[in-house]
Amino acid sequence: MSKRAVITGIYGMDASTLAEYLLSLNYDVYGVYRRSSVGNIDTNIANIRKHPMLHLIEGDIGDSAFVNKLVSELKPDEYYGLAAQTFVHQSFVAPLETMRINTEAVLIQLEAIRNFSPKTKFYNAASSEIYGGVSCPDTGYTELSQHYPRSPYGVSKSAAFFLT
Repeated sequence: MSKRAVITGIYGMDASTLAEYLLSLNYDVYGVYRRSSVGNIDTNIANIRKHPMLHLIEGDIGDSAFVNKLVSELKPDEYYGLAAQTFVHQSFVAPLETMRINTEAVLIQLEAIRNFSPKTKFYNAASSEIYGGVSCPDTGYTELSQHYPRSPYGVSKSAAFFLT
């Protein structure tokens, strides 16, 4: 039986690359995307779009009913949270939306996994912005490095890091 993976933000570069890799390992991949009015949003998945083990699902990761149904029905082995509002500048324009997508949606996904599929492994994509854009130490950053976010985006990703 193939492993099942959910990947949110499937049309993004990192998510589409991960999907391609997991498909090469014979995973069933469930790619979550949100509806968009922008054309050619699936360019990053063009090479895997018709793969028989890729299943595209439209939905809002900030909608607990959608996420609960997704997790309870699929009971995925792995869940990759790659969907996010990723533009630092936009986080100053729309800080509430940034927190909703980057933090609250992570909590919704974690709660769905806890309630409906507790053996699912969860990955949440963080950002160097959680460290505040200051000079990187020679040793690099680790999970133990101090957070010092300086934007709503950095704060949202830092909060999601600690929730995870």
